[in-house]
Amino acid sequence: MSKKKQLLFLSPFFYPEMISTGRYNSYLVRSLVSHGWAVNVVASQPLYPNWKPWKSSEAINGVNIYRAGLYVRYPRSAVFRRLVLEFWFGWHAAWSTLRLRNEVDTVVAVFPPNFFMLVIGLALAKNTKKIGIVHDLQGIMAGSTESAVRRVIAKLVRVIEKMAFNRCGKLICLSESMRDVVVETYGIDKKKCQVHYPFPTIDVEDHTEKELLDVLPDGYFHIVYSGALGEKQRPELVMELFDALSYRRADIMCHLFSAGPVFDVLAKRKQRAGNTSRVIFHDLVPEHVLSELYERSTMQIIPQAEGVSAGAFPSKLPNLLKAGIPVFAICDEESELATVVRSSNIGRAAHTWDIPYLVEEIIEFLDKVAAQPHDIHRRQVNDYMKERFSLERLVSAITLD
Repeated sequence: MSKKKQLLFLSPFFYPEMISTGRYNSYLVRSLVSHGWAVNVVASQPLYPNWKPWKSSEAINGVNIYRAGLYVRYPRSAVFRRLVLEFWFGWHAAWSTLRLRNEVDTVVAVFPPNFFMLVIGLALAKNTKKIGIVHDLQGIMAGSTESAVRRVIAKLVRVIEKMAFNRCGKLICLSESMRDVVVETYGIDKKKCQVHYPFPTIDVEDHTEKELLDVLPDGYFHIVYSGALGEKQRPELVMELFDALSYRRADIMCHLFSAGPVFDVLAKRKQRAGNTSRVIFHDLVPEHVLSELYERSTMQIIPQAEGVSAGAFPSKLPNLLKAGIPVFAICDEESELATVVRSSNIGRAAHTWDIPYLVEEIIEFLDKVAAQPHDIHRRQVNDYMKERFSLERLVSAITLD
């Protein structure tokens, strides 16, 4: 009987984290195991989105998980949080890779963070296949601010990112615009770059739960933001927009399902001010009620800060489309996010953070899409989903030479 091929998967974000990169990584690793690979994962103890690590012994069949970082404390500053993550995870990845080097045929490194890729190469055999998956271009994200200090940091980050990307024999980007930046700005050989949009990480099914009936009650249109909340989502303006929408119409309720430092600050501020509008803060929902959350959402929004569209592509989008939820994106004009949302035929995009304009656009879109149930939207987008968002194609790109 032939020995299973061994894959080393490196990212601090992993199961049982419920959102963002951790959720993406968990689904990808499960699929790799189902395709016959033995997978070793080097990760942090779960930390996202609160940036407060907690001890977890939860496992995935067929996967060895090497966790660390339980006692790491992350600063409040987003920049310094990322620096702490870069350097401690670099040490953890290097030490773990050194121990596992004789059991590795293929390495999959998920960026960011990036620094760890510069050090694990010293521990790997030269013939080890190295694949990078780029979720965010931190040099682009940091450089979108007017701060001179942040722009200097962005230049340094781009240098480290370029070095990390060059260590990979194959580089997978989550969008075409991200691939173009990697090639044109970072100087990476286009021949080794591929584009694979994020894949759905939900199973759409009829929900029987009524756990959210009091949270998202019947008789209202529910406009929802769900997921991580940080600088690239313009959280202050999201709050301003939700306040304006809820005051504009009595049949609209706006909801934020999230967690983390930014979310906590906004929630406390709203509580101190007295929440007289129908803008409600909620914890992230557990897996078993996701279907109910999607079914009760009339619309979900995907907000992006100006100038970051080429540096990130939201991994939640395929889940929303697969669930048949109309999506309203606020993003750069002619961005790939805008193109994909419009092409789905159940989405709309706007390219300004002018709040009165957005209120009018969202209400017009709401009146258009609310009349049709989600199952009709799902049928409308089904072929588009199969064409654009495929986990199987990504696994083939990783496992085939």
